[in-house]
Amino acid sequence: MAHNPHSAAYLAEQLRRRVNGSGKQNVHAVIAMLHDKDIGGTIEALKPVVDRWYPASLVGSRAANASELAGFLPEGTASFDTPEAAFDAAVSQAGEADIVIVCGSFYTVGQVSNYLKVQKNRGE
Repeated sequence: MAHNPHSAAYLAEQLRRRVNGSGKQNVHAVIAMLHDKDIGGTIEALKPVVDRWYPASLVGSRAANASELAGFLPEGTASFDTPEAAFDAAVSQAGEADIVIVCGSFYTVGQVSNYLKVQKNRGE
C-alpha cells in the first residue's frame, strides 16, 4: 500500500529486488495521499526506485491535493486531478516491461481498483 514511510521502504525494497540489474524496467508511481500522513517521508522512501511520478488529488477533508505532493517531487512533475487520470497517464507512458504502482493511500488504491473493474466490465 505504501501509505507511510515504513510501508514505502518495504515496497521500495521489493521493487529493488525485482528490477535490480534488469536495466529494462522503469517504475511509474501513481501517488495520492491524505495530508495528515507523512507525505515527505513516504515519497523519500520510494524515490530511489521510482523513475516517474504521477501525483494526484484525492477528495475529502483529509485529502492532499496533487500540488502538495508535487512539492516533494522533482520540479516539472505533472499533477493530476484524480488517481484514475494519473493511472491512465502512467499506463500510457509505461513501456511493456515497465512497472506501474499505485500507492499512498487505501483510497488511492481503491479508486484505481474500482476504475479498472468498470473498464473490464465495459470490455475496454
